[in-house]
Amino acid sequence: MGLFDRIQSRDSNPSVAKKNNVSETPNILDTSEKAKKPEIKVGFSVNERAKQPVEEFERDSTSSILDKYFVKVDDIDFDVIIEKENGVTLYKIPEITLMNTALAKFSDLDIKTIKAELSESTLQKLGQIQGYLKNYSEKNNLHLRDIEILHLSHYFYLIIGKLGLLEIPLNDSKLEEVMVNGVESPSFVFHRKYQMCETNIRLDRHEATRVVESIAYLAGRTIDSRTPMLDAFLPDGSRVNATMGDVTLGGNTITIRKFSEDPLTIVDLINFGTFDLELAAFLWQAVEGYFGAKPANTLIVGGTGSGKTTTLNVVSMFSMYTDRLVTIEDTPELQVPLTHLIKMITRPGRPGIQGYEITMDVPELCTQTAQMKHLSG
Repeated sequence: MGLFDRIQSRDSNPSVAKKNNVSETPNILDTSEKAKKPEIKVGFSVNERAKQPVEEFERDSTSSILDKYFVKVDDIDFDVIIEKENGVTLYKIPEITLMNTALAKFSDLDIKTIKAELSESTLQKLGQIQGYLKNYSEKNNLHLRDIEILHLSHYFYLIIGKLGLLEIPLNDSKLEEVMVNGVESPSFVFHRKYQMCETNIRLDRHEATRVVESIAYLAGRTIDSRTPMLDAFLPDGSRVNATMGDVTLGGNTITIRKFSEDPLTIVDLINFGTFDLELAAFLWQAVEGYFGAKPANTLIVGGTGSGKTTTLNVVSMFSMYTDRLVTIEDTPELQVPLTHLIKMITRPGRPGIQGYEITMDVPELCTQTAQMKHLSG
């Protein structure tokens, strides 16, 4: 299930608890760390795994393959290749090349027509899209081969009601962040093992705008020429920042820091070499109250991506289950494994919108929680 569908299904089912947290992995971790982890048939059937083998793609003689695996988006498996080429780490999705080759047989009008007809119809399932494309090809004498229809059906499946090609890295559990720096430029991802990687995903102006607007919709916010910047979080906890071309010369930008369902623990940080046993024991004693205060006042400071949230999250695990904690955040990222917990987030003021004129910032929320034990981040 894609990110868009997971969020919508969660919103429609109030019995499913929302996870509004993001885990920030320290950039000081050792690089040797290993990642943890058809309904309408119009006389047409395609084996979804009948794809060209990854090994058949041409590669530069200077490149070397670091890793190969597949990412599942709903019922579709996309191959991923991590390789090093001229000193640059690349995150390649081979099927994108096949999609582009098949799309080249369509005119701009064809693509626009197909997008419009699929968006306005109930043909949302993969088998239905394949049947539609088969009929469209025969009707317009495009002579598409079955394998081309397969790749095209994957493409249109991703861009109709979803976040497009970004759904592939967003469903990759080995990635921490997905970045689009502008239109028609390579997107980047941050891999847990291979760090920053350049991808072969490029969004044109129309697709970048559609994805940004879809993200704003999921976040319950608005982004347009009047408010061209978006800093919010998705219902699944992923943190998102987006801008429109009004403020970024290269066009729309997107940065999504993915929600981690498996937060790091103190044992992980010790194994990674981030903490030694003495520092871990010191923090434990500080929380337990061995220094005359329970807990001892503690400041965790550092630059962007240095591991502040991860450290604070780990420290919170030392709290007793009877302790009442209140977290105060600008963006919900902490994953405190306690039930005696109140989570609060700041809210920027929105002048001109009745009831939203007042800014609820960290100092204001701290005032409201002065009589509570709280852990602010």
